[in-house]
Amino acid sequence: MIAGALPWEGNPVIQLLKAIQDRLHLLAVTDELTGAFNRRHAFTIGHGLFNTQQDASSHIALAVLDVDHFKRVNDTYGHSAGDAALKMLTQSVQEIISADGSVDVIFARVGGEEFMVLFPALEPEAVFETCEEIRREIQRRPVLSAAGTFHRLHRRGPAEANRLFFRQSLFEC
Repeated sequence: MIAGALPWEGNPVIQLLKAIQDRLHLLAVTDELTGAFNRRHAFTIGHGLFNTQQDASSHIALAVLDVDHFKRVNDTYGHSAGDAALKMLTQSVQEIISADGSVDVIFARVGGEEFMVLFPALEPEAVFETCEEIRREIQRRPVLSAAGTFHRLHRRGPAEANRLFFRQSLFEC
């Protein structure tokens, strides 16, 4: 008799509680606006990866994305346009990293207009190819908002000028 009263997987109450728990976990690890992982979750995963890295031949790369002159977007087009720009950037990056088939890649919003992509176990050239694809896609894709349509969230100059330094510092840590 008592065994029949205990919870089991098929119990609707248990299923509801698991669904609520899954939803709460998702809310705790994602950024509300963009749906990307949040800073806390990304840093937790990053620390775990760096702490469990077993040998020096393992590759872990980190790319940082910063939207150039984001304040100008908000000032010119309004905050809803800035939100649309951040959502577009997130969608673009997530499409690229999911198309790559590498489920271990972590994409997160770590600040207002700052994002990071953590690449565990990818060869350096694959990381740079993916980063370049992200840059091209962000430049190509227009941002659609109630205030109108605009392009180019990212300036090319400084990123290109610092590529060699970025490449060396990214893989020497």
